[in-house]
Amino acid sequence: MKCDAREQLPIFTAEADQLALLARSKSVRVPEVYGVGSDRDYSFLLLEYQQLKPLDAHGAYCLGQQLAHLHQWSEQPQFGLDFDSDLTTTPQPNAWQRRWSEFFAEQRIGWQLQLAAEKGMTFGDIDDIVDRVYLRLQHHQPQPSLLHGNLWPGNCAMTAHGPILFDPASYWGDRECDLAMLPLYPELPPQIYDGYQSVWPLGGRVYRAPAALSAVLSAQPQQPVRRPASGGGTTRGGGAVAAGGVITFRGAERRPVDGSGRAGQLP
Repeated sequence: MKCDAREQLPIFTAEADQLALLARSKSVRVPEVYGVGSDRDYSFLLLEYQQLKPLDAHGAYCLGQQLAHLHQWSEQPQFGLDFDSDLTTTPQPNAWQRRWSEFFAEQRIGWQLQLAAEKGMTFGDIDDIVDRVYLRLQHHQPQPSLLHGNLWPGNCAMTAHGPILFDPASYWGDRECDLAMLPLYPELPPQIYDGYQSVWPLGGRVYRAPAALSAVLSAQPQQPVRRPASGGGTTRGGGAVAAGGVITFRGAERRPVDGSGRAGQLP
């Protein structure tokens, strides 16, 4: 069971919804959600208990195959998710966008650079970096894939029934984002790539920047995120939008994922 302050209930609810979505794919194993709720002071997320051990070579190969099947599951024409999520302790906007270059540049790179700037960490002009990322990816329009979104050795393990994943930060994105950080963790058996390649061979694009930025942000004291936007202020808006040379953020209405596993779309 996970337990935290009552104010953390939306984070637990989002995690439960992501686990349910991953389970609906019938491709990867995730803990069953038994309940999520709160009382006057605390919130909680109650999950299925599993005896865990590190991935072995066979388990890693199977996990690679399962990830590839996850990435092939359900046709989704856009990038994003019906609600925002959290990458470890970093808020992550998921407003739907039709172009991968816009989603990744604005809602991953631009957003995290803005959070870093609010903590006194700068990496250059945010608008310039966002523009460069967009231009680099403008001709890259992959098939939207449902991602685990926070895949590293601490979030995958072996059980008596095979590999299991937990602590997701899911959204529909470029499938290669799910595997981009794994080379940084030599303790993960390399057979995971062999398993993935046996189902859906990968290219070679690297998307390590968002996870690396999240690690930097997680090492800093967390502060409420507030970013002025056109028409008023927002707190953790649904997505970053480049407008007039300024990155602003718009809210995203939370809509349930329908029974087919296809998430809602922009109106």
